Amino acid sequence: MPSVGESSGGPISTVKSAKKAGIIDACEELGIPFIEFRRNRRRKIPEGALMKAFDIAGELEDFNGVISIPKLKTHTFQTLTGAIKNTFGCVPGMKKIELHVRMQDRELFASMLLDLHLLIDPRLNVMDGIMGMEGMGPGAGDPIKAGLISASSSGVAMDYVIAKAVKIPEKHIFVLKEARKRALLDDISVKGETPESFGVSFRYPQSYKGSLVRTTGIKPVSYTHLTLPTKRIV
Repeated sequence: MPSVGESSGGPISTVKSAKKAGIIDACEELGIPFIEFRRNRRRKIPEGALMKAFDIAGELEDFNGVISIPKLKTHTFQTLTGAIKNTFGCVPGMKKIELHVRMQDRELFASMLLDLHLLIDPRLNVMDGIMGMEGMGPGAGDPIKAGLISASSSGVAMDYVIAKAVKIPEKHIFVLKEARKRALLDDISVKGETPESFGVSFRYPQSYKGSLVRTTGIKPVSYTHLTLPTKRIV
């Protein structure tokens, strides 16, 4: 049976947060269980570039696949977060804090996030960018009407395309810089509207640029790999 699962960072109540966000009500309306990730399961990943093991939610073992639904937003620590960062929700609460303490360098944290994302390997990623967040996200950002939804079987490809859509250059997004090092951005293809066609640009987080400035457009890059429709919502 399909279910909705999540784990907030640290001691924050996942259920209270989901209730406040309307997720619990939506689940009840659809007759879908909401699951708070609590159980730890150690998963080894010998092929990880940085991490060789993760403590992830044991509840994932009860399901045969993950569909990840990230929200489009800026992030003071990682500049812009999407599908790759969203799989951090598969790490139970306090384990997130441990990883933040261990990975205080932005590039190390990005490398950890990419290892985790490749381990979880969602079957599908669907990003809600109808209303996004810019500036000092995710805790003190400003809402911005972006008017888009993106779907992809590759979270890496999704984040790459979304960064183009909101006009934040790849060089400022740590998970994309790490993905570039691993040759994961070499072949990306887009179906639907091109990211350059979206008339929206996001402000950088202040902690990264030093001041809130609106980005300018970036030159198109040829991309192959795999991403599914990027669709404007009007």
